[in-house]
Amino acid sequence: MFLGQFGEAALYSAETINNDGSVNTCEYSDFLQRMSDGGKNENQLKQIRRFIQKFVNETGVLEDDLKSEGSGFYRLPPHWFRFRESKGEKDWGLRLYCLMVSPKILILFNGGLKTHQNPKKCNNCKEHYMFAQAFTNAFLDAKVKGDIEIEDYSIKADSGFYLNVNV
Repeated sequence: MFLGQFGEAALYSAETINNDGSVNTCEYSDFLQRMSDGGKNENQLKQIRRFIQKFVNETGVLEDDLKSEGSGFYRLPPHWFRFRESKGEKDWGLRLYCLMVSPKILILFNGGLKTHQNPKKCNNCKEHYMFAQAFTNAFLDAKVKGDIEIEDYSIKADSGFYLNVNV
């Protein structure tokens, strides 16, 4: 799903399709809705959105401002940033998973409040981490096969093309 093209980068998000063919809410919209609680999550969400605004308005997508998750995808906030509210033992703060396609294209996934050092063992993040990993693998495979082309700020594919993401 195309979210918009801005001065320095374009944002996309993933949508999932139900068995009946109906479209779910996009991953990034779901993240924003779930994390907009007016409390601690709200403050951390604002900071994550500041990083995204920096990418789209000032710098383009910078790998140094993302944290590699080791499987081709990333997360916000970057490795060098720590939320003031996070204690680091059972609260590592919000995580938003994403795929840096190029300095001009960022695909935003979903995430949650990380409560375990290993995101695969965190009840809040595991599902989103696994989806980001599966989507990234399917996306990169489709790109290698030529089913997806990257051109400037655009991700191009034949109409009706869908990524088959198995989590």
